[in-house]
Amino acid sequence: MKKAALYAAFFFAQGALAACPPPESLSSPIAVSRVTDGDTLRLNTGQRVRLVGLNALEMNSKGWQGRQARRARETAVAFLPEKVQVTPWPAPTDRYGRLLANIWHDKQYLAEHLVLNGMAFAVAVPPNIRLADCLKDAETRARSNRVGLWTENVFPQAIRDLGADLGGFQILHGTVTSTASAQRSNVAVIDGLLRLELRSGLAALTPGDRIEVRGWVTRSPKPIRQQMPWTLKVSHPANLDILP
Repeated sequence: MKKAALYAAFFFAQGALAACPPPESLSSPIAVSRVTDGDTLRLNTGQRVRLVGLNALEMNSKGWQGRQARRARETAVAFLPEKVQVTPWPAPTDRYGRLLANIWHDKQYLAEHLVLNGMAFAVAVPPNIRLADCLKDAETRARSNRVGLWTENVFPQAIRDLGADLGGFQILHGTVTSTASAQRSNVAVIDGLLRLELRSGLAALTPGDRIEVRGWVTRSPKPIRQQMPWTLKVSHPANLDILP
């Protein structure tokens, strides 16, 4: 079993090597002081890095989600050397002051290593989309090989099965029940429960389309919350698939 696991890791890494473009710019080597979870770490400079292009489960989750969150953190720890390079450099920051970047080590991105081994989900958040396509491809391979999160037989979840508990990051499937046009986006309602805001330029949906969609679900604006309580903004085509 150990040999099989090592072979699988080697196979995934080699497949990933050709998939993602090389870094555009790199920091000098910086020591890592702590890996917080599967998508966040702290450098010895005091700066925190939020890996872009993926989302891992939260460490305070319970049950199988907590178990997979711990596995993601352990996988990141095992992958990282004492010193790493951050890309792009200098990196932009989010509203919490975290660097929005990736970690480059041994000719591979940490984000790609995690997604390829089923430790995190690919998700594109503009403008940080340079790795969006290759991370989605890495996830497709992880799903096909049924590794990590994809052994749980949970994702994607049916919107109707979640009921009132729709908030936070989700990977969902459902059917378009209605559509409308807005000034800067198109709107589609899924299973009569979830309102999608599709950024201008994305392919339009039509009633009857079966879709898989991912991203952070939030409460809808107050004027429409009673009728349509939840909203998901889709800003990149990698986050939306029309199913056969």
